[in-house]
Amino acid sequence: KIQIFFRVTTSYADVKARVEKIVRGRAAIDHSLGGKDPVRLSLPSFPHEVGQAAFNTDIPYYTKHGDLKGVYLFGAGSITVAHGPHEFVPISELRESVAKHVQLAESILVKEHD
Repeated sequence: KIQIFFRVTTSYADVKARVEKIVRGRAAIDHSLGGKDPVRLSLPSFPHEVGQAAFNTDIPYYTKHGDLKGVYLFGAGSITVAHGPHEFVPISELRESVAKHVQLAESILVKEHD
């Protein structure tokens, strides 16, 4: 038995169709774990550091995420050590993140009233 998991920037339906085309009935494909489409994140209206990472997020499991004013995924710490044996968040970044979260909330509220 072989298990293959994909993290992609296309739709789950597209990946499923491509895998089925490649396999062409030569093996059983189990889609019981399902799949989630990529999440389109919003950009804050203020300067910020950005990066890319192969990860999963809980956002698509929140069924009303499409109704939100914005979808943001950021915080203190580094994705390069997140959820691993050497995970840490510098105290200074935790303190700075409070102001960034307030700034984000204020920018969303201002946008809402424009």
